[in-house]
Amino acid sequence: MTAKMRGRLVLDAALCALLVFAMLRPVTGQVVHEITGALLLVGMIAHVATSWGAASRTARHARETTRPQRAQGLLAVMVVLGVAGVALALSALVISRLLLGAGSHLSDLDAGHLWSRVHIVSAYVLCIAVLAHLVLHWTKVFGTLRGNLAEASFKPVPRVLWYAFAIAGVALAVLGGSVLNGYETRQASIDAALGGQMTAQDATNEGADAGASGDDATGLTRSTDGDLGVVSLGGGDAGDSDGSATLDAQMGKAKEPVESASATYPPGHPSVPAEYDGKCSVCHS
Repeated sequence: MTAKMRGRLVLDAALCALLVFAMLRPVTGQVVHEITGALLLVGMIAHVATSWGAASRTARHARETTRPQRAQGLLAVMVVLGVAGVALALSALVISRLLLGAGSHLSDLDAGHLWSRVHIVSAYVLCIAVLAHLVLHWTKVFGTLRGNLAEASFKPVPRVLWYAFAIAGVALAVLGGSVLNGYETRQASIDAALGGQMTAQDATNEGADAGASGDDATGLTRSTDGDLGVVSLGGGDAGDSDGSATLDAQMGKAKEPVESASATYPPGHPSVPAEYDGKCSVCHS
């Protein structure tokens, strides 16, 4: 086995381990998940760069007329891997909490949580495509490990591997659908709770506005007497009359004319000391 082939096998094994670890987000947590995803993205780019020649040969073989089925299958799987990988990377950038905490505004693009759904679907599609990619390359990988790559490359894939792939693929599809459904249910619950909070806040604001134009927190009511906006205490009519009379008496606003020895003053005129009595040229009559 050459050093180049050994390096590619190590890279592929590391990518498989990173993919499995990245799918364990409920266990590892969000921060570890995003760091693992970033490492996975870098590894995928390195894998494409080191395997570009092999991919070009596969594309040429898929156009041949002599038994091109395996090459066509490999090409189809590579296309699915590429599309799923790009969708996974783009959606990760949009919904990343680490980037959001660093001041990124890409999360504004996640209208209706569309990119979150894309992230979930593309992750499980990528897992299924990786399994198919591994099965199609199994004889090549196994032959490389045993040192007879040329012979192993022409051997068909064992049927048991296809059965195992079918079972694992169906299990991943069901699990992905369950995760997506759980996300939809949880997000709908969160959206409903937020909507209820906003409705309650709007109702509180409307109540505050209504209180500003009517009853306030102190129990005072606004009166439009004389369009002066006079604030008076709420209560019975008798209490209001007594309060008004007391207030008028305190302010010297008697309802009868004020009599003095030498003058008659208009109602509401303040009491006039004796030394000034009769000296008001305006009020004196």
